[in-house]
Amino acid sequence: MTYQLRPGLSFGFIGERAVLLDLDIDRYFLIKAEAAQALRDLMVGAIDAGTYHRLPRPGGRPLLVEGDNGIDPVEAALPGSSVLETEGREPAHLPFHHALRAQLEASVSLPILGIKRSIAAWRRARPVDIGRHFSSETEDVARAFALRRATVPIRRGCVPDSLALMRLLWRKGLDADLYFGVRLDPFAAHCWVQAEDYLLSDPLANVLSFTPVFRL
Repeated sequence: MTYQLRPGLSFGFIGERAVLLDLDIDRYFLIKAEAAQALRDLMVGAIDAGTYHRLPRPGGRPLLVEGDNGIDPVEAALPGSSVLETEGREPAHLPFHHALRAQLEASVSLPILGIKRSIAAWRRARPVDIGRHFSSETEDVARAFALRRATVPIRRGCVPDSLALMRLLWRKGLDADLYFGVRLDPFAAHCWVQAEDYLLSDPLANVLSFTPVFRL
């Protein structure tokens, strides 16, 4: 019998600890060292009664279910630069109504559908067979959106802004990864868009202190 994380769960290691995101209830859980070690043991196949006893039960629900999708943490390339902070070609022109449409789709979806169903909708909308590699076209779209975003009269937020950027990339036949990340002491969460080790949505300093715990 093989096991996987319960659908809706993802996590990342932060030193000896881990942070788990449960999209079903839109909550982060701090996994202390003993339970985080149990996750590491499961990843290498060390499964016994003691391992299960050390596993956390976020929200009082089991961490694992039967399946073969694995029990791996979310990982990302460490960002090396941001397209918003590098000199490049003149930004491409992004029509106002294109930016407004993408922003409205994201900003309306989240309060109506919630984070879990919104993420599911974005997963369904993602085109198939497009790579997530960085390109000059990817940079152009990201920089154009950053400039145009200042003129869109909708409240800023890292999650809806990142979702909107993903929509714009897809409409150009481009792709990237959207991450949710956290930092501890004090706790904070952030969302950003990244292709390889290039940040598309943020200055570099905004992201370097965060560890990814979810990837779209």
